[in-house]
Amino acid sequence: MWKVLLVDDEPRDHAILNLTLPPYFELYSCYTGQEALVVLEQKELHFVLLDVDLPDINGIELLKLLRRKQEGGTVFIMVSGYNEPEIIVEAVKSGAAEYLVKPYSIETMNRVFQKYIHQTRQIPLPLADTGGIVGSIQNIEEFGLIGKSESMRKIREQIHRFGPAEGTVLITGESGTGKELITRALHQTSRRREGPFIAVNCGAIPESIFETELFGSAEGAYTDATNRIGLFETANRGTLFLDEVGEMPLSVQVKLLRVLEEQEIRPVGASKGKKIDVRVVSATNQDLSTAVEGGRFRRDLYYRLNVFRINVPPLRERKEDIPLLAYYLLHMQKSRYPTSSFCLKDLALKKLLEHSWPGNVRELKNVLERALCLADSPDIGPELITFY
Repeated sequence: MWKVLLVDDEPRDHAILNLTLPPYFELYSCYTGQEALVVLEQKELHFVLLDVDLPDINGIELLKLLRRKQEGGTVFIMVSGYNEPEIIVEAVKSGAAEYLVKPYSIETMNRVFQKYIHQTRQIPLPLADTGGIVGSIQNIEEFGLIGKSESMRKIREQIHRFGPAEGTVLITGESGTGKELITRALHQTSRRREGPFIAVNCGAIPESIFETELFGSAEGAYTDATNRIGLFETANRGTLFLDEVGEMPLSVQVKLLRVLEEQEIRPVGASKGKKIDVRVVSATNQDLSTAVEGGRFRRDLYYRLNVFRINVPPLRERKEDIPLLAYYLLHMQKSRYPTSSFCLKDLALKKLLEHSWPGNVRELKNVLERALCLADSPDIGPELITFY
């Protein structure tokens, strides 16, 4: 097993390298120079990849320290967005065997590995299959939506198409699939990106105050009523996200329809309306067409909310995204737990791939957070992957 340490403060670089390394490589991840020094005390490594820019130390200075600590056949490789000759020369003089300029291809990295493995008279390294990797790192993590599956590619494409438009968007999918994340991406790609983004869970608002919450109230409208601004007015010139819109009472649905058609609200108890400029994005984990047939949701409102539609598949239908998601989520959470670097073992990953994920990405995040909390070493094995 060839042991590789990547020292880089970009989580995406760690996730992609792990996804594309051949199975007989073991990747250790560090985000700071201090973490790397600790790992070097514990592990005998074959390759160390160092970014020039690190949050706590210059990568070339770290290279000098690591070379003194790691004697023998360790190959040090510098990776950086800088292409200045002075930096390259200094890195090589300090002991770097190679200097790769970002963004480097996976094929280039694997050829470097193959070159030095061959020099040790070991079996040459076959190049990893990178056909499933989207061309750039940004495309794999665009909008915070992690995945290289066809369904995630389609969602990213829909965001680019629907974001700049002004029509309503209905996002459907099970709980925990990331519907609010998609809504925020739609907001960020719209002309309203500088305006407010307001999210409300329709299932959490009591029916008795639903209208006031959405449209506001005028002083004297009811006992103790004051002039109150509702969510629509708060979201003016921005985006209002109605999560779990299927939970909205029928009495409010008809008033929402009027607001969408006229872009005007009338606060409870007010004698006249107020013009607004709000884009509405709604989401549901229900089948709204069935709710329409059952009389629980207005047909006319259903069509008004459903100008554009995005369906988010459950995690069990895009399992090819689980390795990348797992490493990304681990890196996002690891600073809160004792393990500063880690290696997700093959059997642990196999266990993740075999699970049905009824809670989707939210459940995966919780499972990995639990594993990080329980880990006493950099190796996360299957015994740490538990489901409740």
